[in-house]
Amino acid sequence: MEELVTISANLGTTEEPLIVHMGITTQACSLMSEMLEKEPEPVSNERWNKILFEASKKYPPEKNKR
Repeated sequence: MEELVTISANLGTTEEPLIVHMGITTQACSLMSEMLEKEPEPVSNERWNKILFEASKKYPPEKNKR
């Protein structure tokens, strides 16, 4: 089984936060870090979530690949 990195994300709003904890692959975490470095600071919550899901889609856990 491959190693996963635990990521916490606010999928809600500042007024109504929805904090989730999920595991992403180490490759997805590395890609996410690279993508975030190219973003202007501060990165909005919405943009951070989009980057997280884009990286996770590109490098899903092996059991989810088909």
